[in-house]
Amino acid sequence: MRKIYLFFILIILISGQSLYSQDRSAYYDAMALSNEFKSQQAKTPPKLIPSDNPEVLAFLQKYFEPGADISSEIANNKFLSDYFSPTGSSSVVTAANIKSAAGNMLSSVGGLDVTNLAYGLADFLVKRTKEELNVAFFSRFKETLNNPNYADLKVLFPNTCELLDAIGNGIYDYNKYLQNLREAFLSDLVILDENLPGIIPNHEMFFEKHFGLAASLKSACYITSSLKYQIHPGDILDNYPMDFLLKKNGDTVNKNLTGAIQTLQLVSQSLRDTSASSGNYWVNFQKVKELVSNKDAFKIYLGLIYQVAKNERFNNIPYKHGSFVALLDSVNFDKDYVAYKNYISNFAIRANELNELVKKYAKPASDSIAVENYARYFNSSVGLLEYCIKVTSLPHFDKVVKLNLDSALTIVFKITNETSSLATDINRKNYSSAVNHVVTIYNLVRTKPLEADVHELSLKGGGKDEASVQALKKMENASEVSQDLLQKLAQYGAFISTVAAAKNAEEVEKAIEVAALPSGSSRIKRETPFNVSLNGYTGIFFGYEKIIGVKNNTISINNYGITAPIGVAISTGSHSFAFAWPGNEGHWSYSLFISLIDIGAVASFRFQNSDSISQVPTIKLKDIFSPGLFFSIGFPKCPLSLNMGAQVGPNLRNVNGKDDQGNIVNLYQENVYWRFSASLVVDIPIFNFYTQSKR
Repeated sequence: MRKIYLFFILIILISGQSLYSQDRSAYYDAMALSNEFKSQQAKTPPKLIPSDNPEVLAFLQKYFEPGADISSEIANNKFLSDYFSPTGSSSVVTAANIKSAAGNMLSSVGGLDVTNLAYGLADFLVKRTKEELNVAFFSRFKETLNNPNYADLKVLFPNTCELLDAIGNGIYDYNKYLQNLREAFLSDLVILDENLPGIIPNHEMFFEKHFGLAASLKSACYITSSLKYQIHPGDILDNYPMDFLLKKNGDTVNKNLTGAIQTLQLVSQSLRDTSASSGNYWVNFQKVKELVSNKDAFKIYLGLIYQVAKNERFNNIPYKHGSFVALLDSVNFDKDYVAYKNYISNFAIRANELNELVKKYAKPASDSIAVENYARYFNSSVGLLEYCIKVTSLPHFDKVVKLNLDSALTIVFKITNETSSLATDINRKNYSSAVNHVVTIYNLVRTKPLEADVHELSLKGGGKDEASVQALKKMENASEVSQDLLQKLAQYGAFISTVAAAKNAEEVEKAIEVAALPSGSSRIKRETPFNVSLNGYTGIFFGYEKIIGVKNNTISINNYGITAPIGVAISTGSHSFAFAWPGNEGHWSYSLFISLIDIGAVASFRFQNSDSISQVPTIKLKDIFSPGLFFSIGFPKCPLSLNMGAQVGPNLRNVNGKDDQGNIVNLYQENVYWRFSASLVVDIPIFNFYTQSKR
């Protein structure tokens, strides 16, 4: 109803401007002239209608023969002579006369105060522009999630994808589903760490080549997910799924990684607190200190773990070069005692810290304290696991195992630490930071390694034969897709996290406006053979303006700004464009747009300022009257159009001018001017007069 109401108001006002039309009867012209006469008589001193005024000449020309001296004819007309001033200028009617007449003649119409209407229309166009872009964003979001190239996004945000699919075409009424979408966003964010390993099956060949990265990602997510569900770090370590480290053919992905984990499992088991009373997982530091300070007890302890390492479960704890049992065989206890004592003592210090954190974590506490205990608990757990690489500091390790685990396992714990931080931020409800960690992890396990693969293949002579050329192209394409996906993960992840963290509807709306991109929803013109509508456009223009009466011998771009014309659009759609990009054939529209008014100055002000209308100067209808003709090309699958054409420029140039006192004033163009322009605009149908059904 609001659209129809605005439409009829607009038509009534615009119809008043057509008093100069050849189709108007003498009745309406007589009434208009009578009103003008009364207006002139009300002046001091009273005046007659000026018969030499170009506005009057343009108005009266249809009643006289072509070429007649209208002023003389009036003077000799006893019915008209009493109302017109007796001057004798000849009639020379031009487009400038007509425009000037339309802007200033007949104050009963052209002088109407349309401030409220102008600002109402401007607010409508501003709001609708934002809505069109918002809907476009959701449509593109849905398309992106369902794009096979971005299957990893579907893995990371399954609930969001499922809901968008269920909504289907209803996404164009996205406001109705905002709460549902917000809940879907939240449900995906809180399990991001659990969803991450799901990207591995999407790239089987890649992760088969980089199996260590797959193992690292699975391991990191296993650890953080288990911690999140309050499984004790000792049990997490003891129950670590060793098949994470096995390839399809049964080979171990990395014997050094396997050995490091088994070494830590062995040490952890050896220090379990099996007494019934303490409630600790590991014996406390004081007891470990007593053990390592007693040389005999400590020597027996090493003998026991040596024996356990030889059993079937640990199978000597093999590394790529050597084993843990071989390492212990090479130990000179008296000489190496201090080094082994320090290693076990440092493990006990970290285990003791975790014992205390587990107790705090289990106790009831305020939400803020619980969150911070959770964070410390995570960091300490990962720190204990990371301590396993310090085994390289033990005497003879470098000779027997021939490995520097510090460098070999750097990527493993880099991923683990990022995943731990991800889980911690989720618990803190710091979703934006959580998404940043996901982006970093994806870059570590997918994007960067692909870039390295491309570089490696090119160095090896990729491109020397057809097979290598194709292999290099395929890898380069995969790398480009991965980089693009990383960008979309950051973009849509930021949007999802912002909406999920929003505290009210206004924050949700702002999040959508920030994320919205011009790619979306005005489709009637594009999908139907014929459409006629009252239409608005908002956007930016650039072009050439010719001011009547001002000489300008050069034609160049001399103006740009905000444009917001309203008029009638006659459109045809469901066509192809000569240079259409693949997949968008048949979704272009072509329109002949007849502009009636242009509220670009008002719209520009309202985009930047939401002050009440009472604080701004009055706007007359003549100030925004701007007849013109444009050819409009509507882009496929988006609300954007390219408009090219000409119009008689509106008198109102700027609403945001300031006078000497700093008050907002209107700035006008005194002379009549023509504007020839091209503009990129958002297409906003206000009211559809007629739409032909699809072919």
